[in-house]
Amino acid sequence: MKWISTFLAAVTVIFCYTVVAAGSAPDGWMRVQSDDGEFSIEVPRAHRFFFNAPGFRLSRSIVDLSVTNMYMLTAFQEDALVSFEVYDGPKRAMDILYKDDLRAKKGRKVSEITLGDVKVTQVANETDQYSSFRWFFCTNRHVYILPTASRKGEVPAMKRFLDSLVISGDVPGKNAADSTRFSALNKAGIDVQFDDVHSKPATPDPSPAPDPTIKPYVLVTLAMAPYIYYERDHMMDDAIRIRLKLGEDGFISGLTLKKSLAPVLARQAMFAALRSKFLPKEKDGLPVPAIVTIDYGF
Repeated sequence: MKWISTFLAAVTVIFCYTVVAAGSAPDGWMRVQSDDGEFSIEVPRAHRFFFNAPGFRLSRSIVDLSVTNMYMLTAFQEDALVSFEVYDGPKRAMDILYKDDLRAKKGRKVSEITLGDVKVTQVANETDQYSSFRWFFCTNRHVYILPTASRKGEVPAMKRFLDSLVISGDVPGKNAADSTRFSALNKAGIDVQFDDVHSKPATPDPSPAPDPTIKPYVLVTLAMAPYIYYERDHMMDDAIRIRLKLGEDGFISGLTLKKSLAPVLARQAMFAALRSKFLPKEKDGLPVPAIVTIDYGF
């Protein structure tokens, strides 16, 4: 179908990642900062960075709204997944994203943290598979989400990441001279494919014999694919299966969707998949790539 090749070409340009090689810092960390100077934080030098200007749409009741200029960084280092998401959007957008997170109920504890004039909602989850923290907050200009997770409890890398956060308001952060601006991070494309992936889950294959050297990937949070006016107007009732290429850094480097999916629904599902957080598969104690399937319903 003609729209598929056109859409694929578009998303190949739209979805961008950065792989930053280890630099001269002795501990392998660096500080990054938003171009407007409002936000800065320390992250591992080996990370993936994503930017998308159009963003995606959120929905509640009869109202649809957009979040734009989406920045996402993800890294896996020192047994921890650390990530941030930054959007241009209103507080209502943060409220929707936070309410979607309420589905992660296992071991859930919620608390409030104050950073200057900014109130942060901290969500902690403790399960038999992982420990995680997710920070939600907003300013007059941006919406922020900071997820962290580890199989080994609250490891030092998680604490370092969250403790290094600086929100500077209308003036550049105090660490601006030592920071790398978002716009200075190099970008590369994401592999997006369309084929005849099944719309409904298939019967699973028999489980192989357990391999004690392998730890499977762990789904920490599954982002919701927002229901939007397109589905209401077209009376859609569709199921979407997405295959993901999950890197050893916990980042999604490729997606495969079914051909018949309308572009607006494909976009919503892709953004939800990209925002989902995973601890990578491990073999012999080292992270390795994996293939993941996610099912969404509209």
